[in-house]
Amino acid sequence: MACFDELFRRSCPSLVPSQLLAQWCEECPKSIVYMLDGARMKAVDDYESELMRVFKLPDYYGKNLNALYECLTDEGVLGEGDEAILVVVFNADQVLSLESDDAREGFFDTLRLAAMDWRVERPMYSGGPDRATRPFHVVLVGHES
Repeated sequence: MACFDELFRRSCPSLVPSQLLAQWCEECPKSIVYMLDGARMKAVDDYESELMRVFKLPDYYGKNLNALYECLTDEGVLGEGDEAILVVVFNADQVLSLESDDAREGFFDTLRLAAMDWRVERPMYSGGPDRATRPFHVVLVGHES
């Protein structure tokens, strides 16, 4: 995984990640920022604990990638409204580092799929109003290993 600071500085050499977050919050005041720490997510049990702590996942969360995807695309979990969602994964190079590459790739792919899902309006299953699109962005901050 490429170092975020290095890649970011190529396009915005005067900013560092903390400045990026400050700029994001200034430009998108109606936003929700979730900050995960990959250093606390090296093993599956720790990973699940960090997800539940940061996203405040419901008790019925099934502790698998399908359940995570469902929670990340559910207004009832992330909150109703039009706020932009920003997920920042610090120490992204350490996420599930004690597990298989497939587990790690599955997590990052789930974040990508959730971001894609929020780009599309879809009807509510309960017969309520359609779920509107919503900005959902993921920033990975880590170091090359």
